[in-house]
Formats: sequence, C-alpha cells, structure tokens
Amino acid sequence: MSNIWFTADTHFGHFNIAKYCGRPFLDAETKAKLADLELQLPNDRTSKTKNEIYGIKNRVTREMDATLIANWNSRIAKDDQVYFLGDFCFADTDQTKRYIDSLNGNIAFIEGNHDKSVQQFRHLFKPFTKYMKITIDGIPVILFHYALRVWDRSHHGAYSLYGHSHGSLPDDPNSLSFDCGVDTNNFFPYSWDDVKRKMASKTWKAVDHHGS
Repeated sequence: MSNIWFTADTHFGHFNIAKYCGRPFLDAETKAKLADLELQLPNDRTSKTKNEIYGIKNRVTREMDATLIANWNSRIAKDDQVYFLGDFCFADTDQTKRYIDSLNGNIAFIEGNHDKSVQQFRHLFKPFTKYMKITIDGIPVILFHYALRVWDRSHHGAYSLYGHSHGSLPDDPNSLSFDCGVDTNNFFPYSWDDVKRKMASKTWKAVDHHGS
C-alpha cells in the first residue's frame, strides 16, 4: 500500500459544490424539493420554509463531509504523506480546525483559490505554498492548483497534478498530467501507485521542444 497520496477540491462545508458538480449527496428528488422551497421564498418568508431549506442543505453537507473524511481516512494512515492541491473548505475558524484535525496524514498544502479560512492554520501544514516540485522514484512531479499545459521538465517526462476543475476539464491522453481532485476519483484520494498507473496509460508527446 502506498504511503504517498494526492487529492484536491474537497470543499468541506460547501453545500453549493454538491449542486454545481453533481455530487451524489444531492439526489434529484432532494434537489427538486429544495428548488420548490426556494421558489416559495419571495412570497413566503416564514421560519418554517427557511428552516426546511437550511435543514436540507445542512443534511446534504454533513453527509458529503462525513463521506469525504471517511474515504480519506480509509486510505491514508496517520503517518502517510499527503499532498493536497487546494480548495479545502468553506467554514468558519472553529469548523476549519475541526476538519483539519479529523484527517490522517502529514499534509503538504498547495493553496487554491478558496482557501482563505485555512490561511491562519498554515503552520499546521509542511509546507503551505502555492506551488511545489517534488521527486518520487526519480520522477519530477509538479503540484499546482490549476492545470498547466507545459511545466518544468515536461519535455523530459515530468508529471503535473492539479485540481480546481472538478473533472470538467477534458483529460489530455498525450499529456503526463491529470486532475487529482476528489470529483475524479469517487471522492477518494489518489495513491502514488494510482498516479503512475494513470500516467502509464497515456501516450506521451512532448509539446515544448526547447531542449534541456
């Protein structure tokens, strides 16, 4: 079992991501019920209607959070190395800390565009940065929240992992890169072995021929 992991875009505490990305925690029946309640709001601002909307959103979000945490901890052991590629949570200070404390692993944090609440806990991550270049099994790996077309040593077979796109960006079968966010892996992290298998399935073609 691998002890090096990659993931991104958990969006803990963010109900709308379930809606925007079609996450299964918001099923069609619940989505339709919520839409009907929200249509009533302009003419019916009773506590009952607002509380029912809040209850649905809270239930969906709690289920999503619980699944993401359980999936993370089912694969990642306490002392494993985790590279998280941004967009951790939408939460207040206390809840952000609870999310961090609930997860196994030593987390290196590559900052995304929705990580304001994590800033104050940057000391808990080693490192907390916007960009990383690591080497595993002799393979350079570039870690960035956003997809890159070319990157350092991409013309020599270096890998690039990213998040942000939630699986919406078409994968390039000729590029040694892919979206490692939870939406592309049934809400589980990727192991280093998973990464190597995905890259091995590609027909790599260098696109920048500027030499070494």
